[in-house]
Amino acid sequence: MKIALVGNQNSGKTSLFNVLTGSNQKIGNWPGVTIECISKKIKNSDFIITDLPGIYSLTSYTNDEEVSIDFILKKKVDLIINVVDINYLERGLYLTTQLIDLNTDLILVLNMFDLVEHNKINIDLEKLKDELGITIIPVSTKNNIGIDELKKCIFQKKYLKNKNQKIFPNDIEKDIDYFCQKTKSNRINVINIIEKRIACSDEEIKQKIAVLEEKYKTDSEQLMIYLRYDYIEKIKQHVKYSKNSVADKLDKFFLHKFFSIPIFLLIMVFIYFISISFVGMLMEKIPFDNFIDKINFSSIWFNSFAKKIVESFAKKIVESFFSIASFIVQLFVFFICLSIIETTGYMSRVSFLFDRIFNFLGLSGKSVIPFITATGCSVPAIMNTCTIKNDNERKTAIALIPFIPCSAKMTIISFTISDFFLYKTKRLNFLFSFLFYLETIFIIIGILLVKKIFFQEKKQNLTYISELPDYKHPNFKYVFHSSFDKVFSFIKRDGILIISSSIIIWLLTSFNWKFEFITKKNSIDSSILASIGNFFSPFFYLMLGGKFCWAAGIVAIQGLFAKEQVVASMKILGPELFNFSPITTFAFFTFNLFSIPCLNTLNAIWFELKSFKKTLLIILIELFVAWFISSFIGFWSLFL
Repeated sequence: MKIALVGNQNSGKTSLFNVLTGSNQKIGNWPGVTIECISKKIKNSDFIITDLPGIYSLTSYTNDEEVSIDFILKKKVDLIINVVDINYLERGLYLTTQLIDLNTDLILVLNMFDLVEHNKINIDLEKLKDELGITIIPVSTKNNIGIDELKKCIFQKKYLKNKNQKIFPNDIEKDIDYFCQKTKSNRINVINIIEKRIACSDEEIKQKIAVLEEKYKTDSEQLMIYLRYDYIEKIKQHVKYSKNSVADKLDKFFLHKFFSIPIFLLIMVFIYFISISFVGMLMEKIPFDNFIDKINFSSIWFNSFAKKIVESFAKKIVESFFSIASFIVQLFVFFICLSIIETTGYMSRVSFLFDRIFNFLGLSGKSVIPFITATGCSVPAIMNTCTIKNDNERKTAIALIPFIPCSAKMTIISFTISDFFLYKTKRLNFLFSFLFYLETIFIIIGILLVKKIFFQEKKQNLTYISELPDYKHPNFKYVFHSSFDKVFSFIKRDGILIISSSIIIWLLTSFNWKFEFITKKNSIDSSILASIGNFFSPFFYLMLGGKFCWAAGIVAIQGLFAKEQVVASMKILGPELFNFSPITTFAFFTFNLFSIPCLNTLNAIWFELKSFKKTLLIILIELFVAWFISSFIGFWSLFL
């Protein structure tokens, strides 16, 4: 006898598999632990049971889900054991209603039953069995509840036969029966035809599907999803299912219909306050400049001309080093804050929150995860888009990810606020840091709206089913190590680049084309670097409020190699060279935040798209968007 163990991610399937077979397969409290089919015999029997990767429906969105669905639909299985976490009955029963459509017998295992009392769950199991028409067994693998009853039911085959319980309205059920007779297909295949997952050439059937869509004013696939959840909601009422857990109370707050998005924005404001203003004010108390001034760079040299060169070189390199150190602490605190809200389970709610907004704009909540990853680095975020099944959505996400402020761009924000922007209101600096964050959201939404309006494409299904894990206390050991690893990776990846680039900047600003050493500060305009920057300065004319600044072009070019280099270059050149107003500061840094991403990101984009033409198009789009928005902002400084 062949048995398939099927259920949502994190529903306790693998724990049940281990109990039944005596195995020790890897389990974990996060989605996607089981990534392949594992088959073993149930202890003391010849019954073979297969643990499948977790799925939420018989509609595939990732490769892992395809493995399970292919096994369920194409392998000859005698029995399906559907594991549902009783704490998340509604989410689990969606898959159950699809499994009922198969011609395979089914046992519904309600797992985590030991938590019924703790989470104040009420449910009429007998009524639930009558509603679904299948055998239901409550179990707890942790406390060994119901395991013997489940084994006895399997071994003695004392489970109800699957009668394909009718779950849809009568008009649709009649169509399903008619399609089954006409196409000589089973129920699940016919439902796939209605949902347009299987192509159908029969014009009469296509016409009936069109009539359904017109009647219910929605796409047939979305209609079937809605009707399944409508059926589940009625079941919950009939079996008097209710739950009053702490997670539900928190979700009522964090997932509130009207206040959920403002709550998310307030959380991000708080993160920026801690990492920018609070930490920034603490870092100001460290006298880096005094320390540099006290170093006697020239004491180790005897030649007066050599003294000037070496002193200039050493001082700029030390300044570059301290410029990195000053915002490393802010980065570390920023990563700690993000890790805390990730480990508590809140970030999964964020993807759920943005699903409806993203769906309207042509994306699903599935894209939120790579966007969140991009706050660390755009490269892994772009690689994570492989989990997005819809090809058009995936390409759109890849094009938009570089707009997200990564850790490198975070240094630009930090530097902008601490050294350039609003000296007299440092306690409110975090609000202007957050303004860059809001600007990112508006830019992404604006691009998606333009794409939706002017580049209308064939409507595709962007349904997204997300895991909402329990809320947990943050694991501070993990939070600290994760944040430390990210910062260390930043130092290792970009520290040498920043120092080496700083040397080049010093060299080109210290000599003119005659290779004469520039000793006077006001003579820097005659340097090699200044003449190069003058060539690019017209490009930045509008965003700088109608001013030419050769240093702006140099800084922006440096940012193409690494966004962190924008900070180091401005430290080396000196803030006085730029002489920006608050508006032109905001405009210039807007350009650097949203213009062409670093070379590593461009390489990741090219690798994922496998197209030089599409990669070049993304470069041109991002360059134009950054220039247009920053020039628009800088233009208004002419009137203020």
